[in-house]
Amino acid sequence: MTGLWLMPAGYGGGRAANVRIERHRVPAGRREEIESWETSYADVVRIVERLCRDERQIQEGDE
Repeated sequence: MTGLWLMPAGYGGGRAANVRIERHRVPAGRREEIESWETSYADVVRIVERLCRDERQIQEGDE
């Protein structure tokens, strides 16, 4: 669920490009909540960002 809330770069392994919302386009209230998560749960945010960057990419043959 954290990935869905944060939608970091790489979210969805390339399959969520049409649903991912860039941070500057997120409504102000949600953006504030995301920034609060980044502060309050920094370790979890780093894990989610790493997973999206390194582990959740489309592999050849997965399409």
